[in-house]
Amino acid sequence: MRQKKQLNEVKSIISKIIHVSAIKLKPNSSYKNTKNWDSLAHINIVLQLEKKIKERFSIDEISKIVSLNDCLKLYQKYKK
Repeated sequence: MRQKKQLNEVKSIISKIIHVSAIKLKPNSSYKNTKNWDSLAHINIVLQLEKKIKERFSIDEISKIVSLNDCLKLYQKYKK
């Protein structure tokens, strides 16, 4: 249940930034295959995730974010 809630929170963040329905977002959704997920949106996604968990990601962590699933893993790492 907790994982589903976290997934929905991450989907909601991404959805609001790229203006795509959360229902359409899949674990493999990324800047490579998702409309409106451009470099500026990517930065905003990272910033909103950091704001939500009240933590700052390292440059190494940020560089590994490619997909919704990557966002979720990082979110779960800090939001225990």
